[in-house]
Amino acid sequence: MRRWLTTFLLMAVFSLGASAKAQTPSPVATGTLQGRVSDSLGAVIRRGYVLVHCFQPGKPDQQLTLNENGEFHIQLAPGLYDLFVGSVGFVPYAKEFRIQADKPVVLKIKLKVDMESITED
Repeated sequence: MRRWLTTFLLMAVFSLGASAKAQTPSPVATGTLQGRVSDSLGAVIRRGYVLVHCFQPGKPDQQLTLNENGEFHIQLAPGLYDLFVGSVGFVPYAKEFRIQADKPVVLKIKLKVDMESITED
């Protein structure tokens, strides 16, 4: 009786393990968005923000900052997105883009100086 119970429990444990493995969701494919932000003359913009807005309901916006080389990088689920880039003294940049799992999106963004923000005292 004891041997039968041990065998039964071992079979139950192994079948639960196999069942759990079968129910584990497969990893979601992601795509890459990366970019570099500069001014109209090509000088790197180090202080700026990047906002990524997903069109799918329930997906939160994602905020990034530029690194010391004016670059940003993010992994995103496939879908349609809006990108907003800005920095003080520059005209904001906006672009709609689509992420695909097998195709990285690489952007070279040039911000224009916001002439209305320049004042003389």
